[in-house]
Amino acid sequence: MIKHAGIFAAGHGSRLKKAFPNLIKPIIPIRKKPLIEWMLKLLKEAGFNKVTILFNSRGEEAIRYLNTLNDFKGDLDFIVKDTESSWESFSLLSKEMAKKSENFLLTTVDSFYKPEELKGLVNAQSKTKADLVLGITNKIHDEKPLYSDIEPSGRIINIGHSCMQKEYITSGLYLVSKTLADKMPEAETFPALRYYLANIVLQNKKIWSHKISASVDVDDASDILLAEDFIDEYLSLQ
Repeated sequence: MIKHAGIFAAGHGSRLKKAFPNLIKPIIPIRKKPLIEWMLKLLKEAGFNKVTILFNSRGEEAIRYLNTLNDFKGDLDFIVKDTESSWESFSLLSKEMAKKSENFLLTTVDSFYKPEELKGLVNAQSKTKADLVLGITNKIHDEKPLYSDIEPSGRIINIGHSCMQKEYITSGLYLVSKTLADKMPEAETFPALRYYLANIVLQNKKIWSHKISASVDVDDASDILLAEDFIDEYLSLQ
């Protein structure tokens, strides 16, 4: 059973700075708890008991806070690095987690999912033995959506602007295998994660999809109310 999860918390959260000019994104409050704490509670409810978090150099305040939480003592690892791209963050976190786990989940700090959705991603990897399972959604609100062409089996056969189906996009959830992580190229190889994903599909790697039915991304201040509603509806943790 896959129990190790990683969180990308190294972004700058530029759209939230107007409402929270003195706070980094991981500690923006939702129901009087920092965003990062909600992510940890969500992962714990989904069955993950070990979490590795990637922060940038401004993340020390969040690390100090997390070290005070008794619910997660001994279960957290931290990486602090100012990465240059989404691909560098992805490869760095993947390679570090692959030192300890055969398979692991990666998610962003600002996305709420139903715990059952995360369990479904784990089950998809268990059934397919895929190198990578991507969460996908047909709810397209992204400014730069990353489309995926998908076979009836769920296997992804194309990613990026050349996709024909234009029905599903990646949702920011990744179930990664150690086999794939150990072979990831250097950070400067790709300018962004989307180019790496498109490349490995072309290499005929086993890339599978798992459909995500409900999620909330906290990108600006108006999304906080949506996150609170999501917590009330889908999570048993308070």
